[in-house]
Amino acid sequence: MASIERTAYPKLKNCISQKELNDKYTPLLNEKNQAYNAAKGDIFVIGYLALLKCFQNLGYFLPLEKIPETIIKHIKQHLRVEYPSNKIEYKSKTTLYLHHKSIREYLNIKQYDDEARKMLVETILRNSYIMENPADLINSAIDILIKNNYELPAFSHIDKVTQKVRTSVHNSIFETVFSGVTNEQKKTLDMLLNVDDEKNLAHCVRACFKCIINQY
Repeated sequence: MASIERTAYPKLKNCISQKELNDKYTPLLNEKNQAYNAAKGDIFVIGYLALLKCFQNLGYFLPLEKIPETIIKHIKQHLRVEYPSNKIEYKSKTTLYLHHKSIREYLNIKQYDDEARKMLVETILRNSYIMENPADLINSAIDILIKNNYELPAFSHIDKVTQKVRTSVHNSIFETVFSGVTNEQKKTLDMLLNVDDEKNLAHCVRACFKCIINQY
């Protein structure tokens, strides 16, 4: 599994500065109007804007319980809304999903679907022949989804697809190369398993590469 820290997958910082709150999480006038039109009641307006601002900065919806209280508090203060909690709860998942749908439409973002997954697989498949590092493959997948206005799936999903496609490509390359190796060359390769010291090992490796290169 690739480390999310080594990829470009967007994630929240552990500590969000006041400057970042002001720059990235302050709702604009048109965003506030959108929220008041789409949500009914102060708590849902706050929730809608919290989901919207996080999506703008991440490219996917955070679970409500993972939205930092600092962001919710900042939005509350900006709206001048008196609400005792800095946590957002939706009693109805239907309302939450309707807000998700409304935000996608507002931002002109498409939900991750079969077409997006096909695009993801094709990108990773194509790049697996020229990229070795799984993080680079994941980054190429993220890039193509963002360019095509798709919502990002969970990192674990992208990582799982990357591992599966990359393994398939490597197996295909191995089978292609090995199918051209003669029985004599296979015996030379088997010698790698029967060496007594590093000198003999180096000799066997050179012999293996030489006979395979000569084959092509």
